[in-house]
Amino acid sequence: MAQAMSQVFKFISSNPGYRPSLGVISSVIQSTTMVSWGAISEDNDSPFVPQLEEMKTSWPDASWTPLSQQQASLFDKAFERERGAREDFLLSI
Repeated sequence: MAQAMSQVFKFISSNPGYRPSLGVISSVIQSTTMVSWGAISEDNDSPFVPQLEEMKTSWPDASWTPLSQQQASLFDKAFERERGAREDFLLSI
């Protein structure tokens, strides 16, 4: 995920008018989803999602849906809670 984030921010720095966004890559055929970074054009909502192109080799029906601001905020909070619990566990060892 760190590599995808790096690719997205590099893309944004050389393509003004795009903003970063978390989103979900999903596949109906594989019945699975994954969270991925992407960039969205502020003019026409066209996405740039590096991991999507990689995933399409094994998930031909894969598509990316950006998270809304509310969903992204909930994801961030859940991630921080999980990371905090993991750090507490490691400190207790």
